[in-house]
Amino acid sequence: MIALVTPSLSDLWEAGQQVYDAFNPATASGIALDNIVALSGISRFASRKTTAQCVVEGDFGSSVGTLARARSITSLQTYAPTELTAFNAKSCVGVGVSVLSVQNNTAYTIRYTNDVGVTYTTFTITSDATATSTEILTALMNYVNTNAGGVVKAYMKNNFMYIERLDPFQVVDFEVSSNLMFSKSLKLATFECEIIGPVEEQANTITGIAVPQIGWDSIYNPLKADTGRIEETDEELRERFRNAKFTQASNILEALTS
Repeated sequence: MIALVTPSLSDLWEAGQQVYDAFNPATASGIALDNIVALSGISRFASRKTTAQCVVEGDFGSSVGTLARARSITSLQTYAPTELTAFNAKSCVGVGVSVLSVQNNTAYTIRYTNDVGVTYTTFTITSDATATSTEILTALMNYVNTNAGGVVKAYMKNNFMYIERLDPFQVVDFEVSSNLMFSKSLKLATFECEIIGPVEEQANTITGIAVPQIGWDSIYNPLKADTGRIEETDEELRERFRNAKFTQASNILEALTS
């Protein structure tokens, strides 16, 4: 008889205790703790994945879609782009150009907008009487590096002349004269680790391509990735709640009341 009656009574007493504890930050847990710390404008940190701002390079006109995957050379974790990135001349870190038509004694121009897209910085060279594609690109590269003012750099790679921002997080729009053409594009893209939780990624560690896509050449992360985390535990949330009360106090009376 006792065994039949007491389990229900026990459940009621435990439920009553949980309700009582829910009003005390030191004893509340789960949703009850979330509700009580919300009175101080605090919410539990959710779990999230490690994310990295990466520079991707690819053929002009192609793209990197959400099915692509990159890989870290240190953690060996795979990273997925959060959205499609199109390789074009808009909002670029840099571009690779080639000569569309070789012409003697002709102007060749490449230019880009400033950071807010209002005015253009222009680089123009004039080919000589015996111009070649390599000579034109080399002359344009040298002219850019001489007059760039520490904002962009130019270099040759795979028979293309690249012009790239020294600060990859200040993207710009590029244009070229009709006798030049865009062949490569460097864009900023956000990549997210495929597992939830903390994964440490230093700069230049996400450099591998795990699942390639046509036209996608390379990837690197210029800065340390934003490390993910697991969901904030009850004890971590209580500690942050206690600390927040002290920092919000403006004098001794409010501090005591808090």
